[in-house]
Amino acid sequence: MATRPYTNLSASPSPAASSSSSSPSPSPSSKLALQLRHDLAKLADKDPDTRRRSMEALKSFIQGQLDAKTMLSFLDQVSTGGGGGGAGGSNSSSSSSSNGGSSSGNSSNVYAISLFVEVARVHTGAVIPFIPRIMSTVIRCLSCASGNSNSNNLHDACSRVVSAVARYAIGPTPNTININSTSSSSCPSSNVLHALCQPLLGSLASNIEHVSVGSAICLQSLIEAENWKYAGADIVAEVCHVVSICFLEKGKKTPAHIRLVAAVAKFNGNGLQGYGSSLLKLASDIILTSTSGSGSG
Repeated sequence: MATRPYTNLSASPSPAASSSSSSPSPSPSSKLALQLRHDLAKLADKDPDTRRRSMEALKSFIQGQLDAKTMLSFLDQVSTGGGGGGAGGSNSSSSSSSNGGSSSGNSSNVYAISLFVEVARVHTGAVIPFIPRIMSTVIRCLSCASGNSNSNNLHDACSRVVSAVARYAIGPTPNTININSTSSSSCPSSNVLHALCQPLLGSLASNIEHVSVGSAICLQSLIEAENWKYAGADIVAEVCHVVSICFLEKGKKTPAHIRLVAAVAKFNGNGLQGYGSSLLKLASDIILTSTSGSGSG
């Protein structure tokens, strides 16, 4: 079935609409908001064909009509959603109850947040001013992953967004990026990585396990991304410090956190030198505990 295209937002109203003088025609921005809300809400539908058609329509909009003027409005719509289709939106719970429970709510979050991958792929450096908005949605999305069967899918979707922005926003000529950032780093590509890192580092120590685990998975995908090589020394030092403290002092020892430490050790091992002996001792304790537990079974 062909993808349903978005209507021309600048088109004239239909004759039926023109004949009604009692109500003004909706503005182009209102039409856009209504149509986005409709398709985002359909992402929570239980019918896979309905979800597929909505995703196709949204991706068609991203590729053909989304621009700098409509970017913020689109990101806000994806974030807050329409009738529960948004990524971490406030209506997720109401949608979940009418579409099969929290599992369906998380499923719609997966579809919605994955749209940011397409936005980054198509619009590359144009997304840079909107990275804080994207990351705010990612963090809220992680908070929706409440340990049910779709949590892993949601974590993976968020990690793909982070790595996609790192890949496409920096692009093949990182030193020519134009970015307005509050980062003190003088390297534009490093500013992009800083904007991606900071929210994740802040959530890594969260007392809510699925938020901390999701942040670890996202950070791992960022560190393993090809463009991580452009990270400034200050960012690398902060990542090494926060990851080590979370692992050593805050008891973050899930498989996701262990894989994150391994990724940091692989790509930025020098930054872990000050924590080396403590990390090795803790790793040995974990291995011994795991071996002992499996042997007693």
